[in-house]
Amino acid sequence: RITSVDNVGNESDYSDEASATPVGIPVWHVNASTGNDITNNGTESAPFATIQRGITAAINGDTVSVAAGTYIENINYNGKNIVVGSLYLTSQDTSYISSTVIDGNQNGSVVTFDSGEDSTALLIGFSLINGNASEGGGIRCNTSSPTLKYLTIENNYGQWGGGMSIDTATPVIEHITIKNNSAQNDGAGIRLSESSPRISNVEISSNNVGNYCGIYCYSNSNPILTNVIIINNQAGSGAGMGCILQSSPVLINVTIANNQAENASGMWCSENSNPTLINSIIWNESSEDIYIDNSSVNATYSLIRGGWT
Repeated sequence: RITSVDNVGNESDYSDEASATPVGIPVWHVNASTGNDITNNGTESAPFATIQRGITAAINGDTVSVAAGTYIENINYNGKNIVVGSLYLTSQDTSYISSTVIDGNQNGSVVTFDSGEDSTALLIGFSLINGNASEGGGIRCNTSSPTLKYLTIENNYGQWGGGMSIDTATPVIEHITIKNNSAQNDGAGIRLSESSPRISNVEISSNNVGNYCGIYCYSNSNPILTNVIIINNQAGSGAGMGCILQSSPVLINVTIANNQAENASGMWCSENSNPTLINSIIWNESSEDIYIDNSSVNATYSLIRGGWT
């Protein structure tokens, strides 16, 4: 719909008073093989070539549908509450997760949410690889709380947060595999700061970092973990989890096993952090499974190597 009116609603002859409002393409199509960002319009027969072009075209409530292929780019939702999904979104075929790849090319976070996106901003059905950023090599959420589902986050690097870095946010994280990521400082899997996401049906494995590898909960971070597996991670301290500075996660049906660290191969708790374990397992290969400094752990119906009060 295109209008050209003056500031009191009369028909205008001036081009700078024209405005345009999109009215009818709720789904924007992207295809790395057949798409073109210059000449195509994002329809199924004339798709864009890049995901970011689809995001640029979309408005709140729209969907960006991405065909299988490898997309070498770093995408940013730019404050839009939209759905960006592979063909898993419509087919429920999990093979699209591995065949639809966003490759960050060592050029920043693969996916960024930093403009207040809410839970209706959905990312679903991709593999995210080769991110390299100061915070969140795979995904960076800063003051944004999107919904993240059916993803593989692999081979990413961050100074803080190799797989994900989440700051001042409460995203929903479900059905995700986070593996083979690394970080210079902390949180090779997921790094949280002042954040309390809901994390369920997630596996965090084979990540490597200096300290606090699988999930690092820092500064009033209180996530709820349900049906989570944290295995085969390595760190100097807190290979499975680190809970620092008044961070008190709740773990329900969580397994933290076969992680290795010089100190606290399972969980490190310090500075008034008080995690709760329910029906969970902590059983690791080396050092003590839970280290406590000015903190406490409340565990019920759980299996902890060496026992627990």
